[in-house]
Amino acid sequence: LYDFWFALLNNTHAWSKMLNSDNLLPGQTLSLTFQFAVVHGYFELVSFIWNHITHPQREFIGLLQWRKVCFKAKDREVLHFLCEQLCAINAAGLARITWNTFYQTLQNSFQEDNIGFRQDGMHKLAFLLENICPRLRSAMLSMENFRAITDAFVYNQAELFALFLNYLEPEQLQLTREYIDPQKQLRILLRRQKTLARETIHTNVSLLNNITNN
Repeated sequence: LYDFWFALLNNTHAWSKMLNSDNLLPGQTLSLTFQFAVVHGYFELVSFIWNHITHPQREFIGLLQWRKVCFKAKDREVLHFLCEQLCAINAAGLARITWNTFYQTLQNSFQEDNIGFRQDGMHKLAFLLENICPRLRSAMLSMENFRAITDAFVYNQAELFALFLNYLEPEQLQLTREYIDPQKQLRILLRRQKTLARETIHTNVSLLNNITNN
């Protein structure tokens, strides 16, 4: 970031040179500045750079930086903005990139022997699902035949399972049941989930625990 500002202060034409490049990849200084702005929540700087680079550069720099920052970004506005913009450009590519990190974070949240690691994973998943665009959120939950949800169910991760259910669309609830309802336990839970869609996650956890105990 210091290199970025020093370049602008030392050369009055540096800004136009950074932004007027016809290359697919923006210069290193601009790319790193964009990454820093995303991670630390400088929305005005993120949107300014985004609005002044070419469409091919947006896709390249956006997808490249998204891989690095999707679980590091701390600002809701920045995360949502970047997600919506990238989904409009290449939704399938964004979903593939996000899924690898999403699933690895999910696996981390299963770590029973490391509470800090587990809580960090759950916090990151909750933050991402809350702030990404609906299109990407739907893709994450349905990826690989609803693998994230089925894993949470199989490993008896009640809080995560309830979190995922809270974001499923009605039609996705029906599809989910087909994959993880061998004993009809999930069918009961999904029926209750439809009638209590606006209840808190804690209520959903209690319902799941009651079903499991029965």
